[in-house]
Amino acid sequence: MSVITRTSIKVVSDEQFAPLSELATKILKTKEKTEDLPQIESDIFDSGISVCYGAAEVVPAVSAGEVKVTIKKRDYLDVFWDCTAKDFNLSDALFTAVGETFTRESVERKYGKISNYGDPLFGHRFYRDAGGSLFTGGKETVRLVNHYAKEPIREYILLFNDYKRLTEHGEDVFIGKFAQRSAADAKLRELNSAYLAQDAPLPMGEIIPYDAEAITKYVVTGGEIVDVIELQLTGNPVAVFRPFQFENRFWSLADLLIEPQIFLDRVFMQIDYSFGRDVKNVYQGNLHALADSETPDSALRKAEKTGGIIWTRTGEEVFRPIKVSGVNPQYFQIAAIMQGFIEDLAGGRSFHGMAEYSNESGKAILAKQKQGMLAAGMVLDNLRRWKCSLGEKLLEATLHYEGESAVAMAAQQLDQEAFNGGRLPTAEEIALMDREIVVTDAPLSGDEKAEKLEQLISVNNIFPGAVPLEVMLDNMNLDREERDRIIFNYNNLKDQRDGNKIE
Repeated sequence: MSVITRTSIKVVSDEQFAPLSELATKILKTKEKTEDLPQIESDIFDSGISVCYGAAEVVPAVSAGEVKVTIKKRDYLDVFWDCTAKDFNLSDALFTAVGETFTRESVERKYGKISNYGDPLFGHRFYRDAGGSLFTGGKETVRLVNHYAKEPIREYILLFNDYKRLTEHGEDVFIGKFAQRSAADAKLRELNSAYLAQDAPLPMGEIIPYDAEAITKYVVTGGEIVDVIELQLTGNPVAVFRPFQFENRFWSLADLLIEPQIFLDRVFMQIDYSFGRDVKNVYQGNLHALADSETPDSALRKAEKTGGIIWTRTGEEVFRPIKVSGVNPQYFQIAAIMQGFIEDLAGGRSFHGMAEYSNESGKAILAKQKQGMLAAGMVLDNLRRWKCSLGEKLLEATLHYEGESAVAMAAQQLDQEAFNGGRLPTAEEIALMDREIVVTDAPLSGDEKAEKLEQLISVNNIFPGAVPLEVMLDNMNLDREERDRIIFNYNNLKDQRDGNKIE
């Protein structure tokens, strides 16, 4: 029985940034556990497959006096975006928006008096109630809409060649980016002061302005913008999963099944009509067969009873049932074909190559399996793309809102010697690093590791030395420092034994 492994988010970068990417990965894995990301992923996937699309929002929340980044699953009816956006991650969308309902008291305590009525700023249907005029929620609740829009901004990059290593930046030429030119000038003067104090020639320092984009959050309710917040984020915090997407159009598995199901329903309706017509007892009456003492009404009354005598003039039948044609067999054939088509489209045999494997070669079976997995593979690939997008948003928000505390917490679980001089990188250095978010198979859980470790020990007992030490240690709940120390000691003992053998 094969074990289905879940996926996890990982940060990869160039070798020179390996310690930074390892820290970033540890930050994301911590968030995976605290936010129960596997459960959120399952809910998002179910929403995307069943209805239309699934969405999650990365938001800061205050807990015990500290700002923590959290992930909130959003109902698909509460999320919308720029309809002209063609990128899967909505990086080209001019805006995204998320609606949420709160009590009027809590909203007015924060923003002041909120109107009961107002013309919505946007025409999306979830801004309105069923009547099409008022905001949803009623008098005691208020609908808040977080509208995230891209805004052009000017930022400044500071480059400084610390050739004498007089500052804490060392070999790094890139010092940082600043929102104001004055802040960059002040930082440059601070760096130059170290060289002026030693009467050394000033190194090259340059401030480069560049155009960037930032996210502005507009809080909308009652036809009014009640708050405007400039977020220090480069992308919108909403990640939307769409199973099938082409440019600015998207659809779900349910959309693919609608038309076939409608056709199948029509076939079943025709079969039901044929059954209903068959059970109706229609008879043909023969007036000329009745005796003079019988009338059509009296004969009909006797025929409707369980017994009686109908007097006839001849031996002919007075009432003869009309023969019906029955249900057309082709209806059942069409229904069976359509039902099989729907099952294959929704999964079913498509994952097994659309066949029962009778009298087929292995290559034919594998080819059919690959063909049957095309649609499912597209959905799963889009789920991975969504998870990478969510990981990027989660990492950026965590580094911005939690900052050095998140870095320090992640560093506690890693080898401190991996960083130059024992100095931890700053959250800004990690945020500015060239990186890529990828989705990989998650590490095994504790129970799975224990089971696998027992299997490895059994193999090693049967074939001594067949299982490398590194493989054994990878399936134990050890920190990296403990793992490296064991390997180091093992190699030393091995070298000593080899030396004794030579002597």
